[in-house]
Amino acid sequence: MHLLIDATCLGKRLKGVGRYSDEVLRRLPRYLPVGWRVTVVVFDRELPAGLEGVGPFNWVRISQCGESWFGLIVLKRLIRDLQANALLRLADASGHHYAVPAVTVCHDIDQLIFQAAKLRLNPPRRIVLMLRQWAKARGLRASTSVLCVSDFIRSRMFSGYGVELDRCVTHYLGLDASMTSISSSSGANTGAYPDSGYLLAIATGDPREQATMLPGLFQAIRSHGYQGALVIAGLDISAPYASALKDSLLSQGFQTGVDFYLLGFFDASRYGELLQHFAQADAYLETSGHEGFGMQQLEALALGTLVASTGAGALREIGSDFPVYFDAEKLDDAGLRIASAIRDRDPNRIAEQIEYAWSFNWDQTTQAVAQVLLDCELSESD
Repeated sequence: MHLLIDATCLGKRLKGVGRYSDEVLRRLPRYLPVGWRVTVVVFDRELPAGLEGVGPFNWVRISQCGESWFGLIVLKRLIRDLQANALLRLADASGHHYAVPAVTVCHDIDQLIFQAAKLRLNPPRRIVLMLRQWAKARGLRASTSVLCVSDFIRSRMFSGYGVELDRCVTHYLGLDASMTSISSSSGANTGAYPDSGYLLAIATGDPREQATMLPGLFQAIRSHGYQGALVIAGLDISAPYASALKDSLLSQGFQTGVDFYLLGFFDASRYGELLQHFAQADAYLETSGHEGFGMQQLEALALGTLVASTGAGALREIGSDFPVYFDAEKLDDAGLRIASAIRDRDPNRIAEQIEYAWSFNWDQTTQAVAQVLLDCELSESD
């Protein structure tokens, strides 16, 4: 068996699809049968440190090109020229029917993302996105199997992309093992914020995050007795949305450096620092209007932090009954729920939450990928 892995989604920045690809590729050699040949195709750019030395894989670098050109033309040629027997695509992208069994990982559904983001697109941009969606759906429909990152995504594969559900398999994402060293110090206070504590939120500029609700939500939580600050991390400080957030908080009478703090983006080299902010927060505010999985919510749960979540998309599935769920349209009620949950936390419940969150691990993710690949081989041999 010669397996070709499309890892062109990989880059130096380990976020979302990139992190998934990095974690799975580092573990996959343990779970594939001895004797399998594996070729990994990546674009010629900087990759995560040490990844190209993993396992007995053969790494092929190609010139970077557009998603559609790669999926519709280049990948077909690579399968032919490298004489591959099977294909694994680590991210859903433009494609079509290939000459070998194909397994594709679906991380989210574009239509749901666009709806949550409430994007207003001009006609040319709308046409481009429709064509890209058509090419992505074509690749997914032609796949022998599709690995979905949640049951929420799996249940919508037919309505979203026209993929029959019996070809879809759910496999959850995992947590970074380095987080275990963070959780042991989660009760410490760095002194960077008031002794009264703080709430943590993430706002990278993605419209799905619904960050515009944060000033109102913070005001509501404060009105129900919470005395801590609000820390918003992940900001592009120079972007208009960050300035608008700051102005909105100031207009409600909050003071920067006293009531709220705005922090920039934390890259991979500062991942531990970001986790420390999660671990020390009184609560993490997950305001997203849609998530295909919800990694930040899961990380907060694993660190023992109280999570207040909209429950949108897959958030309720992944969070189970541990977060405090709130209605984004009823902020006063949300403020009461969150302030009360912070005040009345049960230590036994925290331990259960941590144990639950750590049931999500990357080894199980990778085993699921390997099993689907083995099933494809068996079905072909039959």
